[in-house]
Amino acid sequence: MYESHTQGKKDGFGIGLSMAQYIIKQFKGKITAKYTNGKLNFIVTLKEVGK
Repeated sequence: MYESHTQGKKDGFGIGLSMAQYIIKQFKGKITAKYTNGKLNFIVTLKEVGK
C-alpha cells in the first residue's frame, strides 16, 4: 500500500510518516513539523469527539 521514501538510503522518515499522515487525515486531523534547536518535532491535532 505504501512505499518507503528512503529505500536503499540511511535511516530517515520513510513509510512511518506516510502512514501517520494517512491515519490522521482519516480522522480529519492534521500533522505539522517544526524544526527547533536541532530537533524535528511532529505536532498532531485531532478534534475532540463527544463534546
